[in-house]
Amino acid sequence: MRVALVVPVARARGADTAAQLERMWPCVEHARALARQGADVTLFVDGPRSGIEPLGDGARVRTVGLFAARVERLVLTAAATRPDILHLFHLRATPALLAACTVGRTVAAEYNGGPPWRRGSALIRTATRRLAVAFFTAPEIAAPFEEAGLAAPVATLPEVSSRRTSADRERARLRLGYEGEGLRLLVVGRRTREKGAACVIEAFAEITREVPDARLTWASWGGEVGDVSDPRIVVERVDDPQRMADLYAASDVMIHASHREICGTAFMEALQSGCPIAASDIPAFRANAIEGAVTLCPVDDAAAFARAALDLAARADARRRAREGFEAELSFDAIARRRLAVFERLLA
Repeated sequence: MRVALVVPVARARGADTAAQLERMWPCVEHARALARQGADVTLFVDGPRSGIEPLGDGARVRTVGLFAARVERLVLTAAATRPDILHLFHLRATPALLAACTVGRTVAAEYNGGPPWRRGSALIRTATRRLAVAFFTAPEIAAPFEEAGLAAPVATLPEVSSRRTSADRERARLRLGYEGEGLRLLVVGRRTREKGAACVIEAFAEITREVPDARLTWASWGGEVGDVSDPRIVVERVDDPQRMADLYAASDVMIHASHREICGTAFMEALQSGCPIAASDIPAFRANAIEGAVTLCPVDDAAAFARAALDLAARADARRRAREGFEAELSFDAIARRRLAVFERLLA
């Protein structure tokens, strides 16, 4: 099966191809995973000049210059290679969708964030009338788009997975200086209302009433978190991938209290590292929850998060379930197998 993956996103001014690929790393990992499953895969991206080079695992990347001047050029260049499937990595890129409708190929698209379209738009009906399938992390996330006029059938797939290398738990705890058997909790993300910051702090206070020596690390990958007054909460801005991997591996439970997520990169990274999660009961987490490793809690219910974290920490099999469930259902290879199964049904 020949698959053309199109990323209709303009590169940053002055960025080279390597910087563009790092910026869109989930698309790169999806391409490589599809190639590992036997597909003939080319990733089409905006670049400083046109060219083709290896991407890894048998996939290739084709850069198309002057993308910013005309988004349709990227789609038409991909279609000219006569793929079996033309897949857009941004459902809301309406000009790219309109161009894809003209190429006479089997077209798929994936939602990668952004608000729903305005309801009743004739443009949306036109842009999606020949779309064979639209991928969303969860059906509830697709619903506003269907109400707005999305005509294509919907399939569910995680929008992202984890590319981190899972660290050894004991070595990670040694590197981080975690001593003894005290409960170690982790939060990853900015300290904002949308991330459930107040709920996390209240839940941690509940936990420490039962486990006084519990400690919480509040980490932000490349962003600021801000200070907190509780000395048992360590705030850390992380820039080193190894340290982030160690934090996941060394923690007993991650608390993920977001109000909304498209998919949740930290959610995936924690499970890949074997870290169980007390998570908000929102569509993205509900769709990807691993039984025995993820406990869903009502949004902003601090007491429920506290109970879930303590219960998961006490489960002897939670870490194993997290790792095994991730590899079976949520890894890039698992997602690629599911995506190819959809593509094969479309072509059949």
